[in-house]
Amino acid sequence: MTQTLARERRQKFSEILVQFKVSPYDYEETPVNIAAWLDELTDALVEASISRTERKTDEVQGAYEAIDWANMTPKKAGQLPTLKLYAQATDYFPGSIVWELVHTTITKHELTYEKIHAAAVAWGAAGFKPENVKGILEWAVNGVPARNRVEIQQEVKPEPRPLYQPPEGNFVPPPPGLKPNIKRG
Repeated sequence: MTQTLARERRQKFSEILVQFKVSPYDYEETPVNIAAWLDELTDALVEASISRTERKTDEVQGAYEAIDWANMTPKKAGQLPTLKLYAQATDYFPGSIVWELVHTTITKHELTYEKIHAAAVAWGAAGFKPENVKGILEWAVNGVPARNRVEIQQEVKPEPRPLYQPPEGNFVPPPPGLKPNIKRG
């Protein structure tokens, strides 16, 4: 927690405590229903302790619930954090037909950049196309299948081949003074 955030929370708590007369100096009367008063005080403290980031996240998630996918434009889709996250992690922006799938999968499974990126790298290294959005998301949710993980981890190094390979068989090289007959066309 940053110093600014801590200072803001202390200020909020002190304002609430003054409002509820919790200070030993301002406390003149006993509340009639102490249980209800404590519940009310607890709710107010919890509400005050929610950070700006948490509050903004809750507002944004509430806004996502009412997304009109049928009328979504590519510009608006590019502004959605879930689609932006997918595009950054995979270096591929999905087509409009799968925007809702990408959004719901990322939010439902709380996928992170790291999970999606690892799945996309493994997907590409296995030779699959990056356009297969569902496959990458399945690997991000369930993890990379063991058979593909092993194949990817084993770095296959081809044997170096010489630039010139003489033909096999009973080949006799031409004499050094003989020039090949090359027709120019």
